Amino acid sequence: MKSVHLPGVTIAPRGRSAWLAVAVALAVALSGAVLVSTASWSTVSLPWHRAALPDDVALEVGGSAVTITALDRRLSILSALYGVKEPSDPAQLDTFRRDAAKSMAVSLVIERAAAARGITVPETKAQSQLSSLVSSQLGGDRRAFATYLAAAGLSEADVLDEIRRTLLNQRLYEEVTKAVPAATSAQARQEYDTRRSAMRSPERRVLSNIVVSTRAQATKVIALLRSGRGFAQIARAVSLDAETKDAGGRLGAVTEEQLETPYAEAAFGARRGAVFGPVQTSSGWNVGRVDAVEAGRTLAFAEVERTLLESLTTEASLEVWRTYMREQLDAADVVYAPAYRPADPDALPSDVAEKDTP
Repeated sequence: MKSVHLPGVTIAPRGRSAWLAVAVALAVALSGAVLVSTASWSTVSLPWHRAALPDDVALEVGGSAVTITALDRRLSILSALYGVKEPSDPAQLDTFRRDAAKSMAVSLVIERAAAARGITVPETKAQSQLSSLVSSQLGGDRRAFATYLAAAGLSEADVLDEIRRTLLNQRLYEEVTKAVPAATSAQARQEYDTRRSAMRSPERRVLSNIVVSTRAQATKVIALLRSGRGFAQIARAVSLDAETKDAGGRLGAVTEEQLETPYAEAAFGARRGAVFGPVQTSSGWNVGRVDAVEAGRTLAFAEVERTLLESLTTEASLEVWRTYMREQLDAADVVYAPAYRPADPDALPSDVAEKDTP
């Protein structure tokens, strides 16, 4: 399980409390099926104990069916908007589709729970969010946005539906958890004392780097450095990294987790002043140098108090949310077709929500 990383702070998680993605988007990433009423294929509402669903239905939630076509359409939308891709491996694909069906069911439960509480999303709010999306991604060019959607086989209505689902989930979460009291300073102090060893700022290293296109070129760079040529001089002459080239290859201070794994291992395994490489990353072949090492240190309570207050309040809110969602799922009549039944249909889909939330 990964640590929870906050500015200047690394705090190791405490089991399920690290499930922060559920807070506002439990089923946003794989949620909100295109519903087909049971009336479209049957006039009989299916009970919980029904042994089988029609061949074209993936799942049913409280009398409303989600067809396989609707599920596939949903996954196509997620692929275009968020890059959610079906695995090519058959075993992984099977698990992926079962998880997709499960999150779809959770989303429908959320939509019904929101409706029961009278929670709605104003059209103006959804449109405002859409405008912000287009502005941030395409500089406000709605024509370019429409062209992209058309190429993906989508419409603006598809995007607006996705935005509405996200906002609806957020509003329901806020409604359910609004009575949760904020954590106190005393609670934060107790948490700090309990987990003092985890309250550390990570080690940072000041690095310089040169990027070239081949291993042979990187090996030549190392030879030049060993012959006495200046690092900055070589970086300005040959580096392919436009962001650091003019600065003589200087990356600045970084933590290990800010770097790609192979490069991080080399950079944080080298001594101060050492040149390391060649290391291949997504940007090319790299030759780096450790210019300085800033050791990690235990942080004082005052430095992490605000972070702990926010974390403890969020954790308490999540526990209320999880309890609420379990009650909603227990009360919902959810039936899966055998090919779409999750391994644990009664558990909340934390993995799907955490990994694929946009």
